[in-house]
Amino acid sequence: MQPVKYEDGSWGVTVQVTGLASEQQAEAAMQHMQKLFCGAQINEN
Repeated sequence: MQPVKYEDGSWGVTVQVTGLASEQQAEAAMQHMQKLFCGAQINEN
């Protein structure tokens, strides 16, 4: 995890998960973290 400051002055956090065996595992990890950390607050574009 790493804090990130954007050009507009706002802040965010970058999360990187490594060591997964497949794209399917990566998708599952992404969906799990999305629900765990933000729930309904995240809307996909």
